[in-house]
Amino acid sequence: MLPQKHRISKKEFVGFFRGGKTIHSENMVFKFVLGSEENKKPARFSCVVSGKALKKAVERNTLKRRAYAVLNTVVKKIKPCLLGVFYFKKGAFMLEYKDLKKEMFEVLEKARVM
Repeated sequence: MLPQKHRISKKEFVGFFRGGKTIHSENMVFKFVLGSEENKKPARFSCVVSGKALKKAVERNTLKRRAYAVLNTVVKKIKPCLLGVFYFKKGAFMLEYKDLKKEMFEVLEKARVM
């Protein structure tokens, strides 16, 4: 699990939809906002799997745990002041861990936050 200091709070999440940049991939959408460099808060993330994408809560939670495990390995390399949300699509649950990790790395590199 990702430490609390690297997770987005509910207050930040509500205001998140107003702005930011979006990166699309085959199995996920990454929406992010870069803060000012003076504010040295660590990068924070959230993972969202809708009930429409995966019906079973067990599958949604499994996918979120895998995604948070990937983020936990890479969070130190990411620029500070980043707020990012991963929205997973229907096919994401079928990915193995290594494929999920590879796709998440590609999305983060495409966003130029690593």
